[in-house]
Amino acid sequence: MKTVLYTIALIISFIVGFTSCEMKKELTGGIKPVDPDEVPSDPKVAGVLDLKLNLQPESDTPETKAKADVAATVDINDFGVQIIDSTGTVVKTFDSYREYQETKELLLRKGKYTIRASWGELYEAAFDAPYFIGDTLCEIEPGVVSTIKTNCMLQNAKVNVEYNDDFLKVFKDDYSVVVTNGAGVLTLDKEEQRVAYFRSDENINLIISSTTHKGLDIVSKHKIEKAAPNALYNIILGIDVSVDSVIDQLVKPGITVDITMHTRDTVINIEAPTLPPDPDDGTDEPGGAISITGNGLDSPLEMTDAEATAGSVPVKVTIKASAGLKNVVVKIVAPALEAILGPENPFDLLNLTPTMTGILDGVGLVRPKEGDTEYTLDVTSMMKMLGGAGTYKFEVNVTDKAGNSLPKTLTIIIK
Repeated sequence: MKTVLYTIALIISFIVGFTSCEMKKELTGGIKPVDPDEVPSDPKVAGVLDLKLNLQPESDTPETKAKADVAATVDINDFGVQIIDSTGTVVKTFDSYREYQETKELLLRKGKYTIRASWGELYEAAFDAPYFIGDTLCEIEPGVVSTIKTNCMLQNAKVNVEYNDDFLKVFKDDYSVVVTNGAGVLTLDKEEQRVAYFRSDENINLIISSTTHKGLDIVSKHKIEKAAPNALYNIILGIDVSVDSVIDQLVKPGITVDITMHTRDTVINIEAPTLPPDPDDGTDEPGGAISITGNGLDSPLEMTDAEATAGSVPVKVTIKASAGLKNVVVKIVAPALEAILGPENPFDLLNLTPTMTGILDGVGLVRPKEGDTEYTLDVTSMMKMLGGAGTYKFEVNVTDKAGNSLPKTLTIIIK
């Protein structure tokens, strides 16, 4: 009987040992350290970390899968790994999970640790910039191998914009959607094929600008509350009236916004309420209406140096004055251009000197005429002249023939 009980006790001990952590090398004089120059540590005070990484799949739709999304090519073996102790000190870093796997054993002293694996960099807003991270808390026990599994998940929110057939029939090809979370901004237009990523847990505002084939300008604003991480917001734009009523008559359509949030496990139709106009956008009453709208006004417009040089990111604002334009004064805050312009900066687009006329003609800047009720200030061609990485401003002050004035600042950040 004693023999049977002893055998059962041995079996139970064997099972318990393998269901938690594997005892290693307690009889060999110590655990082999990662660094060959270190002295093997006493298994009574140190243990080994066995790390397993798992990349959780993204949420996608057929529309986004058709785009060249960087996230689809991410390899878990390229994730960087950090081991952080209970004081917040990084005690070990691996440039990649691949490098970690090439290490025979990762020796850690007894204690609590955070295992962090990450890929990419977190931006407020950027194209083709997914950011993955996974944090796992663990405790290292002396003389054992602790197997830890860390799940890595996309931390950004993805935004994809599509247009239904009615929208495309009614509006010209110059439509655009400015998407911002308040700190970063991206402009999505007809030609944009990159995937837009935004920092999650922030409100995302949509500013849709379009012009009908009859010349009616439409601006519609909407908001997504608290965008979730690892979620795709698929936005389909349409119109709220029939196509014929817009084409055959001068009917001003409203823009409908149909948003579906795709997460890993669910698909949810969400409501993005229409936002009221900004207080300084003016009204349509004669003599009192000045409005300046466009990207880079409410929050900076960001682009890379390559995009600035190529002029691939539209930089333009629309100015409306129902009483007619009298002055459009522009001051450029950019050292390189300030040096070129000298005393010509600031300048009034409606009252230019011959020197300034020649400079603006040279960059192809279209200018307004006195009395115009609408004008688009397009400075895209000037981005390559700003001087590379930095923050630049175009301070615009508009005065109409009724004496009303409105200042706005267009801010550009080149990275």
